[in-house]
Amino acid sequence: MEFNDIINILLLMKDDLEKGIEKIVIKLKKEEGITVVALVISIIVLLILSGISISLFFGDNGLLKSTEFASNMYANSSKEEISLMDEIDSSIKESLVDMYKKGQIKIGDYLDYEIAEEGDFVTDAYGNENSNGFFEQKYSVYNNGKSINWKVLGLGDDEGKLTTDLDKGNHLLLVAGSPVEKVINNESENEFERDPYLYMGKAESFVNGENILNGIANIFVNNKTSDMGRSLNVDDINKILGIEVTNEKVYEMSDESKTNIDQLRTMGQAYAYEESDYSANSYLNNNINAIRNGEETVVGTSYSYLIDSYKDRVIGNTTVGKLLFNETDFDNKNSKAYWIANKGVEVNRKVIYGLSAIFFDSVKIGIENFNSKGNWIVQGLGVYPVISLKSDISTDVLHIVSKEEEKWSYNNNKIYSGNIGNYNSIGILSAMF
Repeated sequence: MEFNDIINILLLMKDDLEKGIEKIVIKLKKEEGITVVALVISIIVLLILSGISISLFFGDNGLLKSTEFASNMYANSSKEEISLMDEIDSSIKESLVDMYKKGQIKIGDYLDYEIAEEGDFVTDAYGNENSNGFFEQKYSVYNNGKSINWKVLGLGDDEGKLTTDLDKGNHLLLVAGSPVEKVINNESENEFERDPYLYMGKAESFVNGENILNGIANIFVNNKTSDMGRSLNVDDINKILGIEVTNEKVYEMSDESKTNIDQLRTMGQAYAYEESDYSANSYLNNNINAIRNGEETVVGTSYSYLIDSYKDRVIGNTTVGKLLFNETDFDNKNSKAYWIANKGVEVNRKVIYGLSAIFFDSVKIGIENFNSKGNWIVQGLGVYPVISLKSDISTDVLHIVSKEEEKWSYNNNKIYSGNIGNYNSIGILSAMF
């Protein structure tokens, strides 16, 4: 009840009192037997009744106090209700990171992450930090009209690195379910422009490859929900498989004997450059040899190990094979093969410089792009971006969804090779090795 309503009621009571007294006076005039004492008593009774009425409104337990109490009770209950709703809302909007730590979201789950509305990345043939050593290629968020499905890779730290330490994991990492495609030119006479792979090679890809792959991944960042984008790399793969890499060997952390699973066995070996040798950096420095470029020796960093035995290992709501290596075996006609953002140097009677890749049932750090004798190789592989979500993203923003992946055929791509005599040309179309 509003204060003005109470005032109006009291005014009506005043009118009633005045009318009552007026009736008594009239009655006294008509009836001679009424004394002054009776008049006084009547007035006192009316005043008492008036006082009772006023007390009903203004007393400690009066209507006004009761109204105020009810109003306060309503306000307090409203606050409690809002607080309760906030608590319920907070539980509904629990962060994805917390849900992952509780096991409610798992590796391999697909989320309905939406990429930015526009963005592209162009890698040039020669001459800058985005040069691939072959020809200009473009990546766009449009992705040739094909949607990109995103699945949980695991927890990431503040630098976007995959971690198994729950205390350091503040972000959820997503990886594309299938390789993303470059912009295809179906009208081109060149076969390599009509397929979805990223072609890289020569000295440029060894020097610039990591920057190119991370740059492509970054265009898929949506600033509303994600912090950064990068390419899948060997640290991700080794972390998931439980692989430890030292300066001399590669082994499974669960293996107490630390058996070396490296197929190359050249890590840590040193190579002394000869007068005729190039390094990737020296060739890009005005085509001079390694010694003139101030390089005397190089130490091998490349390694390779087989992945077939890991494919059926269950991880989260998937298997390692479906997460990373599905259809990457040599005999599969629809096999996947893709670049990973690491480079390696292999020492074996010559020096081989190369970006890294997953293909033919193996993780290979440092596939051949360029060697110290001036020979080069260019090939096309897929690109797998990784997205780091903002730490506070909750389930009211992104949800678990059901998705299926398309097949990719590594056998559709081409491999080109040559030497310093035809370095700036497309080169010779080679048979797949």
